[in-house]
Amino acid sequence: MDPRISIGIDNCFAIKRWVTPAEWGRVIREMGLRYVECVADLEIEPLLTPRECHDEWIDQVMEQKARYGVEVVMMYSNDSTYDTVGFSHPDERIRNHYVQNWFGEFLRIAGAIDAAVGYYVQGIPEEILYDRFRYGQAVEHYKECMDHVSQLARNNGVDTLALEQMYTPHQPPFTIKGMRELMREMYRKNKFPLYMTEDVGHHCPYYLRPTEEKLERAFPRYCKDGYLPIWLGSKRAQKLYAKERQAGCGFLRKEVIREILKDVEENEYLFSDVCDTDCYEWIRELGAYSPVIHMQQTDGLHSSHEAFSPETNKNGIIHPVKVLRALKECYDRPQDPTLPPRCDHIYLIQEMYLSTKDIGYQGLYRLAWSTDYLRHFIPKDGMRLSELLAYNETSNEEGDDNYVA
Repeated sequence: MDPRISIGIDNCFAIKRWVTPAEWGRVIREMGLRYVECVADLEIEPLLTPRECHDEWIDQVMEQKARYGVEVVMMYSNDSTYDTVGFSHPDERIRNHYVQNWFGEFLRIAGAIDAAVGYYVQGIPEEILYDRFRYGQAVEHYKECMDHVSQLARNNGVDTLALEQMYTPHQPPFTIKGMRELMREMYRKNKFPLYMTEDVGHHCPYYLRPTEEKLERAFPRYCKDGYLPIWLGSKRAQKLYAKERQAGCGFLRKEVIREILKDVEENEYLFSDVCDTDCYEWIRELGAYSPVIHMQQTDGLHSSHEAFSPETNKNGIIHPVKVLRALKECYDRPQDPTLPPRCDHIYLIQEMYLSTKDIGYQGLYRLAWSTDYLRHFIPKDGMRLSELLAYNETSNEEGDDNYVA
């Protein structure tokens, strides 16, 4: 398969500024873009806006599409669901409320404008995180909710659902293995595909397994002021570390290190692997199952949702040609029959928020600049991946990784 590639933008930049479909549609078209990922926060939150206004909003989206040619390719849940434990909540009433009332209406809206749906709506509270049994229960809860959402999607004519990957153990799935297993299980159970959304800024090295060297190196700082600069995983491992500090000998005994490392292996569900900290590894492994890829510039440590600008590109690790090359590696692999069909069209969606203090027109300038930067490497929407790679080899000196303007 040789997928088509297009550039788009998430209209999260427009929150509290260009709030109607006519306004954000116009602004997006002026940036030279035709595809948008639309967030529920932009005055179409299912529970915070009157039901009778939803059909009017649908009509307004179709009107701006006819006028500006801006197509909503995906509806995304965003803050209203990201800030809750949602599908993982131990109270069944709350889980059912999100499924039936929030997603029921959200999927109806998406179906009416022929858009795919992306979401993230689960989290593991601290009181559950360190309890392997309760953690497992929370995982089963969100899987059950996802089953129900799949049925609602089918009923509303939405044929594509995508779950955003995250990067911490309290927001699973946060590993390549975990995401692959979840997609595989959902597809096996009901034959309705659950895809993923790769966000190139959702990767960090903070939850890797500690090594003996890291345990010893972190200990002096911990003894000094109680700040623990590494992730130990379980409460038991944390208590072992704390007990050594209380002993006051100034170093970690070898037997304690062995106990901590043994505990780490027994609680592997709390840790990521090195491959999970690299966006390009995610794309090489699962990029073909990501109908949209959230694009932002990042240093690899923070998800800052920065535009692609000379300043951010200088220290950033994201380059569009590297994304394309990683995608090719994924598509070059044989199709896995246990996973959903691979995507024939992938949208590189810029996901960039404007700060409250930003002057509106200056923010739009940064976004337009960012779009022009990406357009240097992807000159036309809908080009095949192979065409784009050939174009960048001949026109941009094998990707021109140093291009800034």
